[in-house]
Amino acid sequence: MSYWTFLQVTGSIGEDGKFDFINANAPLNILDKTEKTEMIPFDEAVKILETELAKGSYYEFSNVELMYCCLANQPALDMTEEDNVAKAEQLAEEYNKTPKTFEPMWCFEIKGGEGAKEYIKVNALSGEVFIDVQ
Repeated sequence: MSYWTFLQVTGSIGEDGKFDFINANAPLNILDKTEKTEMIPFDEAVKILETELAKGSYYEFSNVELMYCCLANQPALDMTEEDNVAKAEQLAEEYNKTPKTFEPMWCFEIKGGEGAKEYIKVNALSGEVFIDVQ
């Protein structure tokens, strides 16, 4: 199963200029970090989408954010049979210990839709495009 993981911190600032609340994902252990001195700027990310998306396709975006994302590939875990439970738990434990790599992505949020947000992402380092639509 492949899915996107985001590192995102959000919050709300009150009229007094102080934070009312801060919401963040569970903290991750950072094993290694590399300073990136050059990234694809927003206007270049837009040009990449103009050339890479299929001719005749139409998307309306409601928001764009630069976020650090990781494309995680979790193994399929079959816990429907008792004989598989121990193996599935071992696979899950190994997967959770595997280092994940987060990269900066221009995340274009597709307007509308129900349920989970849908994005078209442009990797801000490589220019690779990912269409994250259900």
